[in-house]
Amino acid sequence: MSGTARPAFSPRGRHDVRRIAHSGGIHAVPDPLLLVSTLLAAAGALGHSLPLGAAGSVVLAIVSCAKLWSRLALERLAVRRSFSRPQVFAGDRLEIEISVENRKTLPLPWLKLSFVLPEGLLACPKAPDGSCPTGPVAPEDPALSGGRVIQESFSLSRRERVSTSRAIIARQRGCYRLGHAHVESGDLFGLYEALGESSGLRSELVVFPTPKHLPGFSLPPRAPDGASRGRPSLHEDYSRPNGRREYQPGDPLRIVDWKATAQHGVPYVRTYEPSDGQRVVLLLESGTGDVSWRFRPERLEAAVTAAASGAFLAIEEGYEVGLLTNGLGTTGSRRIVLPAGGRRQLEVLLHTLARIQPMPALPLHRLYEEVARRRLPPPRHTTVLYVTARPDGSTIDLIERACRSGALARCLYVGEQPFRSLPFLPVYDASAQCKPPPGRRPARNARLYA
Repeated sequence: MSGTARPAFSPRGRHDVRRIAHSGGIHAVPDPLLLVSTLLAAAGALGHSLPLGAAGSVVLAIVSCAKLWSRLALERLAVRRSFSRPQVFAGDRLEIEISVENRKTLPLPWLKLSFVLPEGLLACPKAPDGSCPTGPVAPEDPALSGGRVIQESFSLSRRERVSTSRAIIARQRGCYRLGHAHVESGDLFGLYEALGESSGLRSELVVFPTPKHLPGFSLPPRAPDGASRGRPSLHEDYSRPNGRREYQPGDPLRIVDWKATAQHGVPYVRTYEPSDGQRVVLLLESGTGDVSWRFRPERLEAAVTAAASGAFLAIEEGYEVGLLTNGLGTTGSRRIVLPAGGRRQLEVLLHTLARIQPMPALPLHRLYEEVARRRLPPPRHTTVLYVTARPDGSTIDLIERACRSGALARCLYVGEQPFRSLPFLPVYDASAQCKPPPGRRPARNARLYA
């Protein structure tokens, strides 16, 4: 038995194992022997032969008990698996915590549990004593196991719960769930076995892209609206309301509070908290090939890492940061993140970047024209940070028009072909800092469920 044990009992729940098959094991007793043992016991009783009847009765009792035991082995058995942390950075270690609970009076002398790890998660090898190593393990360490299958063995007494854990490494950004676990158990003699499965893990493990240090890269040394960094200009941020006041000449019609106006009989407007205008909008180009259905996964990973690095730098310097990407997202993810500041916003950005798929949904400039123009701040309050492995001419034209309207722009480039700076778009080559480590094959999909 591996892990630690403690007595426990809980009502029937969704973690119960469902039996899917019942068959003989390696030393399976064929059913004809069950028939023969029955005939021997009957012949001994009818012929008054004590040795013959005793032998038949003993074999019949053992076989019947083993068969019944294996049929009941997976009844009222629950398996729970959970990640020790819900979110980590690529390259971090964490654990899968496994708990098996026998909620019946029949003990289980042996039980085998196995499940498949999604590609992108790697299982650490166990020490000779069965424990998991605690020291640092590099993701490319050749001593690591294949990382595809987790196997554990248990032995449970009546109404007992056994827990163990397995160390893993999150090699690749993305969102992961564990699929169904296969459970195998049987009788004490190993004559028959029962096969079952436990439902998959509903909670997700989110692996963030790891921000990199970009030596020599910096954001513009002034606020986007032209003021100096030391004395930024203030304007009202319409995403942060803080009260209402009476209408004054010159107030825009869109901030009129019609409900308060009806209550007081005079016009009232909503008021908002001031903002310093320092906003950065990340434009992440997910296309990496000549056409949408051709892509380079390693280049997308480099672009996502560069975007995470730029977002981290901007948040650290006090900017409000937003994101616009044409990469397909997993269920529930957003392709547009409105600008905001603080650590909470950085977590939102990393969650979105972790879910980006290799193939673009539509051209980035078209997404901006159809959706983002009405939701993102005006260009004069914006610094555009263009992140790409393959620059798109239409997107560059869009950035040029934004710069003519007062925006500032920078580019983080992670492509292979040379890309020179433009008068309105200084280019920083981040390919060396953001490329995936040697020997690590990027996952084919950001959402990989077993």
